[in-house]
Amino acid sequence: IAARLEKLKNQDSEKPKINLENYSPIRKELIKFAKNLEPIAEKILSDKVKNSYKAKLIKAGKYDITVEVFTSFRVLTAILAPIIFAFGGIFALEMSLEDTLMYSPVVGIAGYILPLARLNRQVEDRHRAIFRNLPDMLDLLTISLESGMGINEALYKVVEKSNQSPLTEEVDRTLKEIQLGKPRLQSLRDMAKRIDLRELSSVIISIVQAEQMGTGLAKTLKIQSEVIRDIRWQKAQEMAQ
Repeated sequence: IAARLEKLKNQDSEKPKINLENYSPIRKELIKFAKNLEPIAEKILSDKVKNSYKAKLIKAGKYDITVEVFTSFRVLTAILAPIIFAFGGIFALEMSLEDTLMYSPVVGIAGYILPLARLNRQVEDRHRAIFRNLPDMLDLLTISLESGMGINEALYKVVEKSNQSPLTEEVDRTLKEIQLGKPRLQSLRDMAKRIDLRELSSVIISIVQAEQMGTGLAKTLKIQSEVIRDIRWQKAQEMAQ
């Protein structure tokens, strides 16, 4: 167990490796180039900004992107955007040189801001997807527990039977942490902290309390599922209005 925990500790301390297969050819090349700017990004970032960006990347499920690469990518887009705009404006749109030079700084600022805005949107979309799938996952988890399965076996069944989604990816990640030796309750708390979604955190707190107090977990999850469905229905009504 000690050896497995040490292995997990070493994995956490290593810099994540970027899986370029998940990106388009253009973004692959940009990310490769951005990696060369990591030392510069590391110097200009404060610890507070680093922690903020790291939390956002984790919430968006970007575990393979470091804060330095993300910042380098922002700097790179801020440089390339005005250049592309200048060529397009002069040769395609037949803009004057004065107009091109006047608007180029604005385009550069937009190129620096847009990756962060896109990341924030990805966090919102991922939270929405997790919230949408949470009641169905709890129902399947409840059925598995009522059939006599343990909590770990029930979580495996949820991952196996559910459609691929951000929630199943996070549950699968949590199960792998448990396999490596991390305590189950700590792994569940870490999942809630990573995702940072109020409804999911409430479910995890209920599971932890039920485990610690020895109360019926299936009944607790059934209540949580009904509560989240009510919240989901209320949000749907608000959107419709």
